[in-house]
Amino acid sequence: MRFLRQIFRQLDRTAIIWTAVLAGILGFQFWQMESIGDKGRDAVERRIGLALEQFETEGTTFEDEFDRRKTIYQTIRFREFISSGLWYGAAVGAVVVGLLILTIPWWCRPVSSQIETSAPPSFRRTLLWVTVIAVVALCIRLPRMDLSLYNDESFNFTRYIHGQFKPDKETGEPVFRKHTWQQTVWGDHFANNGELYSILARLCHDSWQKSTGAADGEVNEAALRIPPLVGGLLSIFGIALAGLLFLGHRGAILAALLACLHPWHIRYSTEARAYGLVLLFAIAILLLLYFGIREKRWRWWGLLIFAEVFCLSSYIASLYFLIAANLIALGWILARHRSAFPRWLVTNLIAAVAFLHLAAPAIPQIWMATASSTTLQGTTSLSEIAKFTSYLVSGMPVVGEIPENPWAPSWDRLGVVVGWLGFFVGFAGVVFGLVKLFRPKLNQGGAFAASVTVLALLIAVTASNLSTSVLHHWYVIYALPGVIFLMAAGIEFLLRKTSNLRITGWVLLGFYLLSFAFPAIAYLHQTKEPLRPLMEHVRGDVYPYEIDDSTPILAAFWSDIVYDPFIIHTPTLPDLENAIARAESENRPLFVEFGYRTLAEQHNGEVVDFIENSGKFEFLKTFYGLEQSQFSHHLYKLKKTNQ
Repeated sequence: MRFLRQIFRQLDRTAIIWTAVLAGILGFQFWQMESIGDKGRDAVERRIGLALEQFETEGTTFEDEFDRRKTIYQTIRFREFISSGLWYGAAVGAVVVGLLILTIPWWCRPVSSQIETSAPPSFRRTLLWVTVIAVVALCIRLPRMDLSLYNDESFNFTRYIHGQFKPDKETGEPVFRKHTWQQTVWGDHFANNGELYSILARLCHDSWQKSTGAADGEVNEAALRIPPLVGGLLSIFGIALAGLLFLGHRGAILAALLACLHPWHIRYSTEARAYGLVLLFAIAILLLLYFGIREKRWRWWGLLIFAEVFCLSSYIASLYFLIAANLIALGWILARHRSAFPRWLVTNLIAAVAFLHLAAPAIPQIWMATASSTTLQGTTSLSEIAKFTSYLVSGMPVVGEIPENPWAPSWDRLGVVVGWLGFFVGFAGVVFGLVKLFRPKLNQGGAFAASVTVLALLIAVTASNLSTSVLHHWYVIYALPGVIFLMAAGIEFLLRKTSNLRITGWVLLGFYLLSFAFPAIAYLHQTKEPLRPLMEHVRGDVYPYEIDDSTPILAAFWSDIVYDPFIIHTPTLPDLENAIARAESENRPLFVEFGYRTLAEQHNGEVVDFIENSGKFEFLKTFYGLEQSQFSHHLYKLKKTNQ
């Protein structure tokens, strides 16, 4: 005890505060472990033991070790994942926090080489302009707020955020089952729950439901999109701040303008997913690391803990971005700012412990989902790299994947020569940005942001190929703020040069704005999957609505019931024939719709062939989606018997 008293007598005010904070965290961890108890801690292990005992008794055989593990996993109950996960998360955290408390005199000692980052003289003028640009950005994004949910959005809404309709066991009628908060926070059976987003979206949607008296199961898309919208708008200020610090006033305005109008920024800041939050946290992490390394003040490192935890809690694949950011930061620290190393290390340890503690119940679910899903398996080819590069630079692909949709943007719609030329000119702006930041004099902050962006993409591609896990182009959304910053740096670099290069800079800016227009206009009114427009076409409205003897019957397969819980599922020909018989006996119109044509023809070919070739149905309309043909839905209507 005397030894500890001697140590803590030497602590300054900051160290005492850290000691109190960490002691509080440690106390909470021990309290949680005690509350869960041995029974909760061993819940998963006990369930596994029971499953193994049952398999042995019944003589169950498995195809391979993975099949065995998957079967065992399916026997574990959700609440058992929560209790065991939280206990072990708290236990690991308690060990790390205890070590941090004991080593406070080492990592919390004062540092003398602090550098104050003062606000540039043009800060107020820049802030005014950026605020105006952010207001314009809000106006541009508002029309997208009530667009139809698409598959991933509706999946999150029904599986994690709100609840879903399920048929009653006795009557067969759809009954709504609301999700618990535990499902919102820790449910992740399909590895696609951005927990922080789901929490915020649920708060917004529940508030709307309570204030309006809306029915359970009713969807308000705008309420679900408030969190990413706020994150996206705030990210414009963050990107502009990076531009102001590293490029000056003009660079800040260019960065904010490009973020405001970039089609991918417009789209992902208005989708009911976590990506708009990732835009904010990605640029926040870059700025906080920059301030923390230079100034070495605890305020920046403390905020960085929250930014890293929130980023991972929003989108776990942003781990690649965090690895890249901290690797580059570590190199910068060891080269120029070694006194910042203890604070950098402690910050990341606390962030890792906090995230693992919170996410521990979901980790086994994520592992099983990624291991067993065939759609998540694959590698990243050069064509895929070109695709996500094109999306990052221009918001659209080089080659379109849904040519039948006239509103689906892609460079090749402008012609092969113009398309590829546009892609390379857009990429050239990024190259000019790299030149601006690395030569002739190194721009430390700008080079740091650029290096993190490039390294994050390299890590993502490498991890994809090593683990044979697919890297969809939207998975790299965390790189968008850095790419926008690089584009602004490239234009600013050219505008500072001689008259000829200055003209090139204005041409490049004009090119970006014109190339943004095509996909941006498409995204303003075109949703990725038109579930709501289809239901409105058939029903005249979406749930809830009045059902009477004249209400059309809607049958579907490869679709979603988020807007209509009364859809009849018809994956087989007998199911469809039963729907036809019901419609004819009740003298009601029958509509049939399906999406994901390739999968429908593969798994339900007999049904598709009957709909299209039996002569019983007339084709009404194709509701086009974006990016892939699978998101287009095809609507048919049963012909009257007297025709």
